[in-house]
Amino acid sequence: MEESWTPCLSKAGFTSCRNDCKEYCAIFLPLTFIVFFKGLVPKEAGFAAMIAGIMVACLWPFIFPDSANALFPSLAFNLLFLVPGVLWSLYKNKDRRV
Repeated sequence: MEESWTPCLSKAGFTSCRNDCKEYCAIFLPLTFIVFFKGLVPKEAGFAAMIAGIMVACLWPFIFPDSANALFPSLAFNLLFLVPGVLWSLYKNKDRRV
């Protein structure tokens, strides 16, 4: 039988499916920011973004069981920590930039 592309957490509980993106969506933006904004992402902001992304990805299906998956909310919470971290780093180091 072919696997379905349903949400991994349904009202009935855990199901086996191939669209389990929880781990990837929690670390995608922090790693992308580290690559493209080298030296500007404080380690605290990156760590907080990863923890927030993982927590949202794990808790989202229980809070909103009818939503498809937690990809976009997890990315939004990643940005909630990464963007202020980069802006703070830019503000703090503006005198040292040439």
